[in-house]
Amino acid sequence: MAGLVLKSTAVILMNFSAKLNICASISATSQSRKPLPAIAPKITSKMKVNNTFFIFLVLIFSNFNAQINIEARTSVTGQKFKVEINKNSEKYFINLQIRDSISKNKSFQNEMEILRKEYFAIEDTSFTNDSVKAILNKMNILTEKNTLYSTFKTEISKKDYREYDNLVNLFYKENVEFFERRTENKNRVVFDGTSVKIIVTDGEKTKNIWCRSPTKNSHPEIRNLLTSTLEILRSKNILPIDKSITSGY
Repeated sequence: MAGLVLKSTAVILMNFSAKLNICASISATSQSRKPLPAIAPKITSKMKVNNTFFIFLVLIFSNFNAQINIEARTSVTGQKFKVEINKNSEKYFINLQIRDSISKNKSFQNEMEILRKEYFAIEDTSFTNDSVKAILNKMNILTEKNTLYSTFKTEISKKDYREYDNLVNLFYKENVEFFERRTENKNRVVFDGTSVKIIVTDGEKTKNIWCRSPTKNSHPEIRNLLTSTLEILRSKNILPIDKSITSGY
């Protein structure tokens, strides 16, 4: 028995020694005093195609990040509609939503009542108060979740609508003051009317444009964008001709 153990131990030691010799041999042959030659990357036609395709994708997605959102709200009648204008290199995608109704379910009414109590419990109810802003924002989000909209969509080719294309590009190019014309409209007074908010997003940049009841004289570019967009939908028989559903625009 002892002889068997010794024989087995000898075999294990011989195998271990053989492995060490193999490792040493590999290590010695892998070393070289000569410097390795610089290997220049070989650019193949496949790599060129992949790079071109990647650039193409970047351009597409950067264009889809460019977006204009319009929201028009009339305080007296409670009318509201929203327009979303997306674009790529060749087309515009227009999405209009017109408010139909607001849900009257108990859960919604109870949540709104809680927010109303919080609002009236605040001493300073001015719009500059952060607490007021927070509550009004919660009310707005809650109302949107319980609002039903009718949707109207279309897409147009830029080459077929050159004037519209130039108008939209103007909103990406010019600053907020250019559209709001605060100096020219400083003495303008509008009771109630329709408040219009436009958010222009171009990649990482965002512009917020605001006005009330834009006319040809007060805010020509804003009114033009609003009416031109709605007119495109009407000309395609997608949107009813009745302008009362879009606050007269």
